[in-house]
Amino acid sequence: MEVDEEPETPGDGEKGSPHLKQTKLKRQSLKQFNEVFSVRDLLGYGAFGVVLLVKNKISGEKSALKIINKEKLSYKALKILKNESKIMCTLRHPSVVEFKQIFENTRFVVIEMEYIPGGQLKKLFKASSSEKSADLLSDLQASKVMKSLLQGVSYIHDRHIIHRDLKPDNILLQRDEAKCLDVKIVDFGLSALVNIA
Repeated sequence: MEVDEEPETPGDGEKGSPHLKQTKLKRQSLKQFNEVFSVRDLLGYGAFGVVLLVKNKISGEKSALKIINKEKLSYKALKILKNESKIMCTLRHPSVVEFKQIFENTRFVVIEMEYIPGGQLKKLFKASSSEKSADLLSDLQASKVMKSLLQGVSYIHDRHIIHRDLKPDNILLQRDEAKCLDVKIVDFGLSALVNIA
């Protein structure tokens, strides 16, 4: 078994992997940010950039926008970022975050993804542990969470992709509702394509 750290992307002039859906990764230039996006909120931040809640003025949809400062990235970190976007653009499943588009200029890479309002999976378990025992997740509810998660993992594995960073922080609840049990898998930065020889 061999793991490709940076899978080929069909449409980039190379022969793509037979395991990746034939989807071209479109890198668009980001000329006027304010013409495309209206910033609503800060969702998170890290050493290399931020994640914003935005409204796409063209589609009218809310999105999560990951903005990464390329000048702060090492070669390895830039490779991880490219790997993430290449893999994400091939995935379409109800239990996997939807990749929308990518923009790039000399200083920034901007990845537009589906906005998932429910928050991290661990929020569900923190709420359950702080409430009365009658409000804890039942076995049936826990099995629904696991079913949603495992359907996403199965879909990813069927495409010969491994996530390599699956943890409660990278599993989000699809809706911001008290009893939402449907999840989405996010953060494919460490994922890889597996070639079975």
